[in-house]
Amino acid sequence: MRRRELAFLPCLAAPVPAWAQAYPTQPIRWVVPYPPGFTTNISRIIGDDMAQRLGQPMVYENRSGATGVLGSDHVAKARPDGYTLVMATQASHAVLPHLMPSFPYDPLRDFVPVGTMAIFPNVLVVRPELGVRDLAELLALARSRPAGLTYGSSGNGSSIHMVTEALAMATGTRLVHAPYRGATPAQTDLIAGHLDLMIDNLPNAMALIQAGRLLALASATEERIPQLSEVPTFKELGLPSVVMEAWIGLMAPAGTPRAHVARLNGELNNSLGKAEVISRLLGSGAVPILGTPEEFSTRLAVDLARFQDFLPRARIRLD
Repeated sequence: MRRRELAFLPCLAAPVPAWAQAYPTQPIRWVVPYPPGFTTNISRIIGDDMAQRLGQPMVYENRSGATGVLGSDHVAKARPDGYTLVMATQASHAVLPHLMPSFPYDPLRDFVPVGTMAIFPNVLVVRPELGVRDLAELLALARSRPAGLTYGSSGNGSSIHMVTEALAMATGTRLVHAPYRGATPAQTDLIAGHLDLMIDNLPNAMALIQAGRLLALASATEERIPQLSEVPTFKELGLPSVVMEAWIGLMAPAGTPRAHVARLNGELNNSLGKAEVISRLLGSGAVPILGTPEEFSTRLAVDLARFQDFLPRARIRLD
């Protein structure tokens, strides 16, 4: 980890009131607003390590629906006592607020950030049977088909949806969106031949790429992914606008005591700085990110502004 990311950690050891020092005294509920899959696995890698020092177990609960909105809304309305947390995502907190009418929560006012956990590189994958070997051949195939090519995503407003529409805009190709309730079922249909392509979060695609069942053509990252160093970036291929990395972070309901948030942030960063946790996250395709609650809040605000501009230009809306 970079020195800058670790510099703030000593301040988290500042004294807290006596009433707060006992926290936590009961299990902590960690809501994953998606179906069981890689997001749950990554939550467990981090949360189980945190629990060892907190002295209380993390109880993981999958509450899926509306690309993370249903589970997030449940936590926004939960008691702000430090015993209910949510794995917040770019989709549930930065994209969908601009797309869904009567959005049920304010991503800035109704939550208190604990800290960013990781970013997920997005990578363009196809079945080897599709017969294309690189991005140029894929785009040529798309242009040869009047109906275009089909792609799957983990849902409307997901990072997969956003970055694929950015690719379509940048190349002038027709790519037809098929939203699913999670990335894993979309990936299953891709492998089965019901979809043509997918820009998937690397944690979800990593094992299948390594097994040769999916072919990686490009990554939507500033630099090449260390785990896939032979795969070029869209930027290298002349498409600098197709750069989009998904993130996840930990949040609590607004009003959660600051001392509880500070304790959780400290233990979150302790876990993200451990060699074993780093190795497991990198091995699964995630990149750990240490930081303060304030840095997470800034990341969210920047993305809210970014997608407010991007979505109308991409003509993305919920049907």
